Amino acid sequence: MAAGPIANFILAIVIFTGLFTFFGKPSTTARVDKVEAGGAAAAAGFQMGDVVTAIDGTKIGSFSTCSAIVVAHAVQLIN
Repeated sequence: MAAGPIANFILAIVIFTGLFTFFGKPSTTARVDKVEAGGAAAAAGFQMGDVVTAIDGTKIGSFSTCSAIVVAHAVQLIN
């Protein structure tokens, strides 16, 4: 009786492993979309289309990583 559910569980693991191996996790690059004139990004020399590769020595792999670091630094600046 347990063979069927166990086989389904193992098959699901194999399928998801194969999908993530070949397609990976989707992510967006940390690319500058817009620069406000007179803003901090413009003062720092950012231009539209620039890709952020590191912040304060921390390597950036995706936009979510970039966002988390920026939020953490903003909290430090407020305190």
